[in-house]
Amino acid sequence: MLKRLLIVVFLVSNAWPQSADITLTAPEIVDKVDKQLRVLNGLTKGQFTITNNLGRVRIYKTILFKNNESSLFLIDTVGRGRILKILYNDFGENIYAYNLQDKRFYHKRELDRFDSILRTGFYFIDLNSSPFAENYTAKIAGRDKNDSLLIIENIPLDRGKYSKLNFYLDTKNDFELKRIDYYDRDGVLLKSLKVTFSRIPVRKAKDKTINTMIASKLEMMHMGEGTISVLEYLINDQTAKLDASLFKKENIEK
Repeated sequence: MLKRLLIVVFLVSNAWPQSADITLTAPEIVDKVDKQLRVLNGLTKGQFTITNNLGRVRIYKTILFKNNESSLFLIDTVGRGRILKILYNDFGENIYAYNLQDKRFYHKRELDRFDSILRTGFYFIDLNSSPFAENYTAKIAGRDKNDSLLIIENIPLDRGKYSKLNFYLDTKNDFELKRIDYYDRDGVLLKSLKVTFSRIPVRKAKDKTINTMIASKLEMMHMGEGTISVLEYLINDQTAKLDASLFKKENIEK
């Protein structure tokens, strides 16, 4: 009986003490993060800016078509036009890419999902919009060194190239996501994503545009490559009619 009591005391003493401002469980908090990162339906125009380890900058224009379960990224250069299409089907479970430069079609499976997009810090799997709540096991892991942000540790059900993802959240602002740290399979910090929320114009009807708060800027720093990749969403049009054919893999090469 004494031995069992000592075990209980040990487990309680090593558990992270949950403070009064945290009234949700880890899975409930992750569900909030999923909602914060959910991309708007319709047509969204944006910009992709990549700075390499030598300070050279590449800028791309992006167009994102999104319905509830599928999305299509179109990535264009200023001088050469469209260079890449990325199609996500079945809530990101199936990923297809078409490189217009070499006319090659790819079905990203298994570790291929962790290939870099245009030599950036973003991997194909990072933009698949699949809910974290369905793909990771979450737990509250404490606070950052300044004791200002809550840390949620997420262990992937399918590890791939990540051993864990840590979310950093502002508990004083309804668990707003500030950063995601990505760790490789050896537990070494691989990448860090800074998330910025701001209002962008969203066209709801022909004569109705409102400013809507979204995760509008995703800034990924890749420690191993020394790159900084910034994906920004600038304007959204929900009146755009998205034909179902847009999201068929057989049409991606057209």
